[in-house]
Formats: sequence, structure tokens, C-alpha cells
Amino acid sequence: MPSGYPTVLVCYKGQGIGKESTTMKIWRAVKTNFFSQGFADNNNPIYREWGMLGHGGYDWVEYQGNPIYWDMDIRGTVLKVEVDSNGGIGVVVLTQSQEGNFKHIFWHILPNPPVSPGDILETGNVLAYADSTGKATGSHLHRGMKEVELDSFGNWATKNHDNGYFGYLPIEAYFTNEFVLDYLARLKKQVSLLSQLVEALRALIGLQKKLKNIYVP
Repeated sequence: MPSGYPTVLVCYKGQGIGKESTTMKIWRAVKTNFFSQGFADNNNPIYREWGMLGHGGYDWVEYQGNPIYWDMDIRGTVLKVEVDSNGGIGVVVLTQSQEGNFKHIFWHILPNPPVSPGDILETGNVLAYADSTGKATGSHLHRGMKEVELDSFGNWATKNHDNGYFGYLPIEAYFTNEFVLDYLARLKKQVSLLSQLVEALRALIGLQKKLKNIYVP
């Protein structure tokens, strides 16, 4: 089992991914760092049977029952908890930002996840627990993303549905391979150090004021 995986994932075959995003960030949603399948991988004939050019997302091995976390730096709104035709269970989350409107898909989870449609997710919230429901050979997280737009009926419709992956897109431009809870812990530590620095500066300014008021004959 590999000990790590590069920050930039497998490149999307056939199309560029554009410049790195500065307004939408994605971290790793699971603790384990065993990356098992990338976007557009096509070594499994089942994708061709489904009418796809290859794998429409990213897979991380994760132990059954371990938490899956909301992995983005912006809030997400749970659109639905869904069961597919193969019995696979997933959570679909919507984000809206300067980058556009996106659906984020978290699949092969345990039944009865701790979220419901309409729930607002903050970075690091638990949204599901890993499993192997549906077409899966073992417990893992399938993480996908689609760009969407409102149709004439007010529903979120997938853009670029005919791109060979049913509208699924690569996430390289947004992704950093760091566990989201590790990122939050690191951020909290940085904020704490900054607060200590501010207090030290305040103390120094106070000392300077006192020294100015000392009378020297």
C-alpha cells in the first residue's frame, strides 16, 4: 500500500484543466491516503458498458464505517441522499461560488448518512461513512464533481453531459492532497500563533509607552 500520493492527481486525458483555482479549494475527504483510481482511468470494461470513456471521479480506499468529511473551503448544501440502480448509496452536495455551480458526489457510503437534503455543510463536517454499497469491490470513497446550471424548470442540470463522462469533471485545479481535518488543525495552529504574536506586539507597545513616561534627570 503506498504511503502517499502527489498533490496533483492523475491528469485528465484529452482536455486541459486550466489554471489553479484561487476561490474554491478541495482537500482529501478521508483520512487514509491510499488513492486507488483516478479520473478517466479506463482499465475496467464496465465503463464502456455504461457508455463512458473511463472512470468519472476519484477513488480513495477507506475502512468501512470510517467518516467522510465535507472537504471544501466553502459551504455546501446537501441536495439529496440517493440510491442508484445497483444499490449504491451516495450524498450529493451543491456549491455556488465565483468558480460556478457544482454538484459534488460522495458514493458507496453506508445507509442512513448523518445529513439530509437542505443541510448546510461547513468545512470538516461529517457527511457520510465509508462502505462498499453498489458496484464496488471494497470499501472506499468515490468522489466526483459536475458543473451544473438551473434549467427552465428550476432544477440543477448537468453541463457538458456529453463529455464522455456524463458531465463528471477533473478536480486537479482545486485539489490539495491533505486530509481536511489536518488542514483545519494546521489553520487553527496558525491562528493561535498569530494571536500570540499580536499579544506580544501589544505588550511591546505598552512597554514602549511606559519607557517614554520614565523621567530621567
